Amino acid sequence: IQGILVGLVTLPVSYMSGLLIIDCADYNEWQNRPRLEGTLGSIVGFANKVGTALASFLTGALLGAFGFIETAATAAEQPASALIAIRVGNSLMPMAFFLLAAFALNFYHLDKMKPQINADLEERRKGLTAENAAVDNASAPLLPLLLGDFGGFPPVLFFSKEKMRSC
Repeated sequence: IQGILVGLVTLPVSYMSGLLIIDCADYNEWQNRPRLEGTLGSIVGFANKVGTALASFLTGALLGAFGFIETAATAAEQPASALIAIRVGNSLMPMAFFLLAAFALNFYHLDKMKPQINADLEERRKGLTAENAAVDNASAPLLPLLLGDFGGFPPVLFFSKEKMRSC
């Protein structure tokens, strides 16, 4: 039951990092910078690995400091101090880190700017779509030359302007 409860609490938090990456990428695009989704995702992945390693180390150090006996077969064989460390490590410490994360999110201001960012990006993208359509229409006579007009040979049949745009 503990695993289910922990999963229900941590799942929304783990999904939040992906949403924050999207917000940061949109902000970068809004500022006429590269979106950097891959870079941001790799930074989050690296931070997760470092955090997992650090948490594993601290868990072992905490249990060792409180007298955890590795060879004990049951909880009854553990000293009371080790059992308290296990309970604190599974309840109060995660709660403290979640509260710290919630406090840090108070300084996140992109959510208030997001409607304006989305509107500006949508307007900018509509302008780019209109420019792309003008370029496509201007280059339409060149399309058979680029693809090779072989009297209806498959390259001309299978590669329309829409297909080329999606590549």
